[in-house]
Amino acid sequence: MDKFFPIAVWYGENQVRAPMMPRTKVDVERTKRDLENIKNLGFNTVRYWVDWATCEKAYDQYDFKQVNDFLDLVNEYELKVIIQIYLDSAPNWLAARYPDALYISHTGHEVESQASPGYSLDHPAVRERAAKFMKALAGTVKGKANFYGWDVWSEPHIVNWSWFSYMGVEPWFDYNEYSQQRFRNWLKGKYNSIDRLNEKWYRTYISWNEVKAPRYVTLSSFKDLMDWQEFNIEKLQEDLLWRTKIIKEIDPDHVVSSHSGILSLYESPIGGSPDDWKMAKVVDVWGTSFYPKHLWPRQFMPLDYVLKGFELDVTRCSSQSNGKDFWIGELQSGHGVVGMNFGEPVKKEDVMQWAWLAISRGAKGLCYYAYYPMSCGEEISGFGLVHPDGALTDRAKAAGKVGKIIDKNKQIFTEVKPLKSDVAIIYNIYSYMMLSALQEKENELIFSSMLGLYRFLIHSGIQTDFVTMKEIEEGVLKNYKVVFAPFSIALDQQTADAIKKYVKEGGIFVSEFRPGWSDKEGNGETKIPGMGLDEIFGCYETWWRKSKETKINFEDKDFGDLITLNNNYEEAFELTNGKIIGKFTEGSPAIVMNNFGKGKAIVIGTLLSREYERTKNTKFERFFERIMEISKIESYFKIENPQESFVEVRTMKSGNGYLSFVFNHDNLKKISMKVTFNGMARDYSVYDIVNEHEVPHKFSGNSIAIEVDLAPSEVYVLKIE
Repeated sequence: MDKFFPIAVWYGENQVRAPMMPRTKVDVERTKRDLENIKNLGFNTVRYWVDWATCEKAYDQYDFKQVNDFLDLVNEYELKVIIQIYLDSAPNWLAARYPDALYISHTGHEVESQASPGYSLDHPAVRERAAKFMKALAGTVKGKANFYGWDVWSEPHIVNWSWFSYMGVEPWFDYNEYSQQRFRNWLKGKYNSIDRLNEKWYRTYISWNEVKAPRYVTLSSFKDLMDWQEFNIEKLQEDLLWRTKIIKEIDPDHVVSSHSGILSLYESPIGGSPDDWKMAKVVDVWGTSFYPKHLWPRQFMPLDYVLKGFELDVTRCSSQSNGKDFWIGELQSGHGVVGMNFGEPVKKEDVMQWAWLAISRGAKGLCYYAYYPMSCGEEISGFGLVHPDGALTDRAKAAGKVGKIIDKNKQIFTEVKPLKSDVAIIYNIYSYMMLSALQEKENELIFSSMLGLYRFLIHSGIQTDFVTMKEIEEGVLKNYKVVFAPFSIALDQQTADAIKKYVKEGGIFVSEFRPGWSDKEGNGETKIPGMGLDEIFGCYETWWRKSKETKINFEDKDFGDLITLNNNYEEAFELTNGKIIGKFTEGSPAIVMNNFGKGKAIVIGTLLSREYERTKNTKFERFFERIMEISKIESYFKIENPQESFVEVRTMKSGNGYLSFVFNHDNLKKISMKVTFNGMARDYSVYDIVNEHEVPHKFSGNSIAIEVDLAPSEVYVLKIE
């Protein structure tokens, strides 16, 4: 990556919406007016999209005149261009030539493409044609002076942007015969012999040609479903790597990116969704779509400050763990619209705050979606930064102001990096896969548990990382003082061994309800906690149940008093070496802590973090506070704020000092407060980058204190150096 920070806006001529390109003559004068406004507002980049169907309407006949003309025109305004490639919008001659290239659902329905989702790239001829198109496009634009880079896949899924209510159920993809053969080849690589597959799947296949991808859950083994989900995750990663390699074969000099539509922590892989960590590994820059006032997922919208931070920190961690930068591939700019459902209006304060939230997590690029409101489709009239006639809005000016600030302080924003985290939350992909196999249609049990932990930590001013099973096996836990494993019902032995090593060497490990219930293949353990983890917890499970009301009384009052949980789970323990921290009202141990080696392990026989997320009951906070005390983890700042409004502080390392962001997350109240930054080795200057003035401060001992007055939704961006 060079020292360039793209502040981009999605733009297509004639007000067309992505992924469509104009099918009528382009209004050049209006385009010039728009580009001049985009430049003057403060943007340095235009994010332009190119769809396959428009550029190859007839077989092997490419037309890139529109693309070339646009890049040449943009160059007159000294704007760079990022090109978004859409293979989902595929030419219909593919179906005529290759009728066996249609996507097929697990219900057996063939999908006729209606502008999307295109055709199965597992079909060798479709894949070959797609590669040829991408190479032709890359060869056309790579030499343009203002061309900056690529996004080769917007919001990757096996099937994108189409809804199939006529199928009666949420479909799984892809059951095309070529996809089935790809799955067989994957199984051959994993099991080597058909006999080994039969043993694991409990089948009696004679040849590989008989093997079919699973379509439903049975009472018997669900190893086939676990394999199907693992295959789809790896398939999506392989397909993103294939797109990247195709482009780099022709254009090795420009950045290649992709961005998720929704975090993998929201979705199960059963329906064909990716894993952020795996996808980030195979591109130069990973990213996400960030729509805090969208309409989906409905139960979370509009996002509160915790969910906003959660989405951004997950994207940060998936990229950072692979040594990559991250962008916001799509940053909401205007009113959320999905059919007749309308979201909360987007204000200029939102546009600025969302940008600074992303940058406070380390984002190295922002791409606002979109310049014009959506011109057609289910989102018609939504998400626009300007009015339909092109007139500027306060939101557009606010977004441009962020761009100007970043451009003026380019060196700071391109080099600034997040501080090291002392706490990690485990993202357990095996638990997601197991829930799908157990016919649990929602991932709420896992997601709410993770979010509850994150909510407590962000409220406490403690930066948090998310880590994967693979990272744990590679030894990442040694970087953290305390590690939480919410709802880790499925593990593998390598992960369990790494956890034992971590605790033995001094780490603090906290897990909830039935850790290691099964291995990652779906085989139940003989003792729970499984895979030898009963040794580190100093106890094992005796009974479990779901209860309408659960009461836990803390034996150790440092962890809290009596707490009540509703419609939750209970797991009781028999002690071997552990100490009882809390009991169910009938007397069975509910929470156990054990000293193991130099460290400690705590197992909670319920989903405490999930209940905290559901109820926001502050009585639960004392339990987690005690764990932070034992771990000797403190916030790097202190807020003296008598008001109820929530203030978030994020600090990053910048050159010889720091860059600190102070957010007022209340959109109605002004906040006056004192913020003290701890861990300052010496006196620093404090400068407000947004308002461009020195900030009075007091240095004492190892801390710097400032007085802050924040308007509703306002953000301070402070250079401390």
